Parts: sequence; C-alpha cells; structure tokens
Amino acid sequence: MNEILISSISKMVGDEKPASILDINKLKELAHLNDDSLQNELDILEKNGYLVVKYANNKIKRIIINASFPN
Repeated sequence: MNEILISSISKMVGDEKPASILDINKLKELAHLNDDSLQNELDILEKNGYLVVKYANNKIKRIIINASFPN
C-alpha cells in the first residue's frame, strides 16, 4: 500500500471516520499521484475494505473512508 497516499488521506479526514473526501485534486497533489496512479492505489485500498470510491463520468468524485482505515 502507498504510505504517502494513506498519510495524505489521514491528513484530509483527521480522526473522524467514517468520512468523505470530495477534493480529489487536493488529494492527488498531497499524494503526488496522477489520475491513473491514484485510481490504481485506491483500488488496492478499496479491495482491503478501507474505503469506497464513487465515480461519475469515469472520474473519481468521492472517496468514502471507512472506520477501519489505517492511521
């Protein structure tokens, strides 16, 4: 798992979980990822049950962070 992405998500949501991330561009900037690499990394976290990714028009629109997300 991408530790920089996990850290970036944690910074954005703080201690409140479950939570949502709507500012995908800010997350990409914090994690130093482009669209494709972000999607690939989020797929791994989603398969582990840590989050749910919502799409619209083939773009990430919302990331729902589950309570089980690593700190």
